[in-house]
Formats: sequence, C-alpha cells, structure tokens
Amino acid sequence: MSQETKETESKKVTVDTILDFIKGRMEEKKADFDTEFWMKAAMTLTILLPDEIGKLYDKQKEVSQMKINLLERQAKRNVSEANMIIEATDIYRDMRKQESRIKQIEEIVRIAKIQARINQGA
Repeated sequence: MSQETKETESKKVTVDTILDFIKGRMEEKKADFDTEFWMKAAMTLTILLPDEIGKLYDKQKEVSQMKINLLERQAKRNVSEANMIIEATDIYRDMRKQESRIKQIEEIVRIAKIQARINQGA
C-alpha cells in the first residue's frame, strides 16, 4: 500500500480531506501520486459527490425561496432587481461556491482516471 493511501485512510475520508491532501501535495510540489491513489481518490470522490450535489440543491432552493419572497413583496414585480439583490447575498455566494466545488470534484475524478491510465502504462 502506498504512503498516500495510508495517509488518507488514517482519518475519516471526506471530500475536504481528499481535496486538501491533493492541494497540499501540489503546493509542496510532491504530486507524484501512484495509480492506486488516483483510483481510490476517484472512487471515493464519486461516491461522495451526491452529498455535495444535495448541498447544492438545498442552497438553490434557499435562493429560489428568497427570490419568491422578494417578488411577492414588490408591488410591481421586477425580476432583474430581485436577481441583483439576491446575487449580493451570502446564500447566493455559498451556492456559487458549491457549484464550483462540484465542478472541481468532477475535474479531479476525470484527471484521476487519466493519471491512473498513464501510470498503468508506465
């Protein structure tokens, strides 16, 4: 078993632990992961991805509810104004961050698959 795999198994594995581990190694310029690590990371991230998508849906619902509440309070409904107000909120910012997080996870899974193929052929 590789050192990377041992390190990730020693604590509860979450999306954050995987992303932080990869980021830390990249920052240290020690991102020479083996095939086993890439496959395990891809598998784990794929399994955890639905939880992250669920969080995004919850945030999208909150934003939609805010929009409905804003529009209902306006005498003359102005969707552009409601959108502008909502886009300035922390809830909207958190929703956008969650969207970016999901894209990052999907990209890492894609890269992990490619790296695993490359490492197998080496």
